[in-house]
Amino acid sequence: DKEPEFDSIKLAPEEYSASTILTDKIIRNAPALEAFVKAIYSRAQVAFEDQHFLTGTGVNQPLGIINSPAYIQAARTGAGAIVFADIMLIMAQIIPGGKYEWVISRSAYAQIVNLVDAAGNTIFIGGDITKSVPDRLLGYPIKWTFRVPALGAVGDISIMDMSYYLIKDGFGPAFDTSKHVYFVSNKTVLKMFANVDGQPWLNGTITAEDAATEISPFVGLTV
Repeated sequence: DKEPEFDSIKLAPEEYSASTILTDKIIRNAPALEAFVKAIYSRAQVAFEDQHFLTGTGVNQPLGIINSPAYIQAARTGAGAIVFADIMLIMAQIIPGGKYEWVISRSAYAQIVNLVDAAGNTIFIGGDITKSVPDRLLGYPIKWTFRVPALGAVGDISIMDMSYYLIKDGFGPAFDTSKHVYFVSNKTVLKMFANVDGQPWLNGTITAEDAATEISPFVGLTV
């Protein structure tokens, strides 16, 4: 029997914003342009938040998974590369039973597609380049992205259970326009702003029941 201990986690949404300047002429001649820009900003907002949920420092921004104390950096077999043995090492350190997905840098695409097993067999395409590349690795879905570090850096490949990550949305996203800043230049400022925070709810890794293996819902490779 053990008495449980609980930590509190503070999520304080931080503001971020973006703006662009449109000429009044183009606004008058292309009425749909403002709506188009807003749609593009909404997509940019998703990308911005994704990147910080993965790689944020936690200083005036979300604490990203890769920079958190709960992220395990497994020893990479060779510098600047990803090989079959690295995948096995990552899998050996995940908490069993999670809803995992691979988050892999697009710059590592060739490394993953050309993975060979211990017997030298090509895993993904079996030597046939006419085949489509599977979207799963060891049964877990792959998310290719440029929002994590490039090949060879910490976090170029990770497996993650996102249920261990907390997100707190604040106000927004909101949009506003102003004709006053560049009034004499016949230009309009369009701005977008929002607030968000996030971090893992684990404050570190876990020692498994074998008293020797470090496990986590977030595992990747060292440099």
